Amino acid sequence: MLRPKGPGLIMVFSPVDTMTRVDLRTIAKVIEPQDIITRDNVSVRVNAVLYFRVVDPMRSVLEVADFLFATSPVALTTLRSTLGQAELDDLLSVVLQR
Repeated sequence: MLRPKGPGLIMVFSPVDTMTRVDLRTIAKVIEPQDIITRDNVSVRVNAVLYFRVVDPMRSVLEVADFLFATSPVALTTLRSTLGQAELDDLLSVVLQR
């Protein structure tokens, strides 16, 4: 069974094994500005920062081709969906509270 290796000296036999490094720290990724239409049909432009970290390094390598790239479309879809269900007054009240 495959198991992730920890820090230290690791032997990699190049004809059989391949090595993929996975950063387990929290990663911050800037989401480019998006045009979103709210529930009351007002177009707003928002930007965001995505914070994520890898919990299971084996799944991030074996089940997703490029997990760094794959997180961005999911974040954009979630951002559009969440803000599209809100009205402009609700969004502005959240912004003005900060």
